[in-house]
Amino acid sequence: MERRSAHGLRLDFRRFIFGRAASSAGRSGRSSRRGRGRAVPAGCGPQDTDRLADAIAEKTQTELFNVDGSLFQFTEGRLIAINKDILRNVIARHIVSLRLVNRASTNDPHWEIENFSFEFPIVADTSDQPDQRVLLDLIEALVLRVAKEPSTPHQLTLQQLREVRDRIKIGEPKDAIARAYNVDVSVIRQLAS
Repeated sequence: MERRSAHGLRLDFRRFIFGRAASSAGRSGRSSRRGRGRAVPAGCGPQDTDRLADAIAEKTQTELFNVDGSLFQFTEGRLIAINKDILRNVIARHIVSLRLVNRASTNDPHWEIENFSFEFPIVADTSDQPDQRVLLDLIEALVLRVAKEPSTPHQLTLQQLREVRDRIKIGEPKDAIARAYNVDVSVIRQLAS
């Protein structure tokens, strides 16, 4: 929803800020000026998904972990594999979106900023909010951004070493190779040099 201000500046009112603690309103829908959150443009392009993933990773440093290349949530002393529904709940707890709403008539508007959570519907107008495809993209992006759980190093067999070197030669991305063989990307980089 783009509007022009009285000064002719273009304003984009679809924003998300991270940290529900930044808002005293919670789910009430009313905004608060207390606290500090960083506003980042919301949308559904790859850059927007990356910014959203960065914000989620920053706010869930003690909650989400990369365990052997998969995303897990640490809760109540257990690791739980992340799926779309769990990630939607994690995002709802940590990410607040802002939108401009008219609380009066169109003839005499009274604009306010309202907090809301992304719903991630199956099909959405992605200019307004992200859809479930974005949730799946976020899971992949978060695996690369969150802390890794310590695990026993995985040793590659001689056959796997040959396969890795062949895949490197043809130009396959190193992070994709690392995921395929369940090893850290630094192992693949070392084999590439």
